[in-house]
Amino acid sequence: MIKDHHSELKGIVATFFCIFRGDFLPICSRFGIEKIKLLTYPMILIFGQYCILWNLLYRFDLSDLLAFAFNIVFLIGIHQCLLVYLLMMIYYRDEFFNMFSYFDGMMDSKEASWAIRKKHLEENIKVALKWTKIFIIFVSIGGIIITSFDLFLTNFTAPMLFLIPGIPQSSLFFYPCNITYQILLYFAILEAIMGADAVIMTTICYFRGENQAIVELIEELNEPEVAQKNSKDILRTICKIHQTVTANSKTLLHCYWHVYFHKLITIILYLCTILYIFQSFNAKFVLAALVCVAIVLSQIFILCFFGQLLQNSSEAIAEALYMTKWYEMPIESQKNLLLLLTRFQRPAKIEAFGFGVISIYTFAQIIKAAASYASIAYTVLQ
Repeated sequence: MIKDHHSELKGIVATFFCIFRGDFLPICSRFGIEKIKLLTYPMILIFGQYCILWNLLYRFDLSDLLAFAFNIVFLIGIHQCLLVYLLMMIYYRDEFFNMFSYFDGMMDSKEASWAIRKKHLEENIKVALKWTKIFIIFVSIGGIIITSFDLFLTNFTAPMLFLIPGIPQSSLFFYPCNITYQILLYFAILEAIMGADAVIMTTICYFRGENQAIVELIEELNEPEVAQKNSKDILRTICKIHQTVTANSKTLLHCYWHVYFHKLITIILYLCTILYIFQSFNAKFVLAALVCVAIVLSQIFILCFFGQLLQNSSEAIAEALYMTKWYEMPIESQKNLLLLLTRFQRPAKIEAFGFGVISIYTFAQIIKAAASYASIAYTVLQ
């Protein structure tokens, strides 16, 4: 069962990378075509940035602040996509697949600790699989609602409220080009942002499962007989598992330091913009703004909540080790336990520049900051 869930989850992540890196396109090593494939998605985004900027500068005016604000939201979303693409799809792609390869090798493990690790990994993989599906389906439905609403609002011309420059309304290509490209661009932005969040959530669940397995192994030392006879082997196993988990998570946590920083900054900006739209009380934009807020809040919650889960599971290791019946152990094991306690004093946690350790408290901070900035913007602009 665990193999099936692991393969399914790995398949979802591999599909995400395959689509946005253009790996599904035909393979051709001549003339640098393989590298050109990597530029396909960024070029779609960059052209979208150009279109939105052109509309902001030459088409919109301050009399239509709400349409202006929605295009600012889309512009910020494209910026986040480009940064996430550069970090996750280019620089750190191999690290993500190395992590899955590590867990692939564990599926047929014959180690004595595998039964405990399998139990916790299976629980966490199920959680990751369930919430990845729910999250992506919820976001996709939200995207369909927003684009359909915007199409209706613009008389079926602009799903993202902008027009492609250079194509007059009298042209035969006006409607098909605007509708097709904007729908493609919208879901390219939405699915890339949320897919990256799902990948982060998935990797955290894997490492959380390993941390929980370490805690259960430590709790075996609460039995006096086990502490006296098997403490040396158990502590060696704990150290080995923790070293492997730390080695696999170290690079990814460094990647998340950058990813979380850019994601949280852009989230504050477009949440601030959406809340400004709400404060303007324009009835025609309420539905789209409401769905946008729901999607953004779900994104912030997942990023912060799973960051909190990783921190809690890592801190639980030191707490469990501290509470063992160390006085029942041989002297050599007591020395090893002290060394492990020193090692576990620095729990694994996700940090981001300017935000500190990512936790539920960060979630509250972001909402508070966005609401404050939106109120200031509304006061100044109205």
